[in-house]
Amino acid sequence: MTGRDGLQQAAEAELGMVITARNALLQSRLHAAESQIVNLASSVSDPLSNLGNATMNLAKEKEEILALFQAPQTPEERASVTGKEQKTMYAWRHTEAHPAFYNVWKNGGFADLYLIDNAGLVLYSVTKGDEFLSKIGEGSVAEGTGLETVFNAAKNLGEGEIAASVFAPYAPAGGDGSLFLASPVFMNSFGTISLSGIAVMRIDSDFLSEVVANRDDLGETGQVYVINQDGVVLSDMRLPVRPRH
Repeated sequence: MTGRDGLQQAAEAELGMVITARNALLQSRLHAAESQIVNLASSVSDPLSNLGNATMNLAKEKEEILALFQAPQTPEERASVTGKEQKTMYAWRHTEAHPAFYNVWKNGGFADLYLIDNAGLVLYSVTKGDEFLSKIGEGSVAEGTGLETVFNAAKNLGEGEIAASVFAPYAPAGGDGSLFLASPVFMNSFGTISLSGIAVMRIDSDFLSEVVANRDDLGETGQVYVINQDGVVLSDMRLPVRPRH
């Protein structure tokens, strides 16, 4: 073995350790996200019910509600709208529910959180994208996406179980790659337990990139990124890939 061979083996071993460490961290974050959606589903039966009741007059109030919550241009700006500026029943119930969801969204680095009733109405979204207050199965922009997939799958699950989608472009978010996790929400009414809706989490490439972006021990040009089994890059590549000459 030459000195060059030894250096190459050492470099490959160090790179392998870096990749293993990033993979372990990513798996840990994804497991934490799964626990988070289960915990969320177990604690949101009241907000889901209240928001559902607040949409009784949706046919008359939908335009007014959307005018408030979708007026800001960016997801972050829309997420900051609490509803206190409006007198509709929905806005009132939203002011009660939103702070807790906002904190989970902000602290977890998730792309969005949703509450969907049994009929497919997207009752709540932190960032109020185009799927907000649309109904899956009745022309919603979420149809044919991972959101619809996990919604339908989660309706057949038991308490504490999770439905997951593949990581794929999500049109309502501008085609950003997204993975959805969903868990059923059950309500206990005088001893009778019934499905009341679905809690859903959306994870995007920013979530993945935050985990693998640390470039310690990678030198000037090294970087770690996530790809799927088809070779599609799922996380951001922070450094440009230079063509070989």
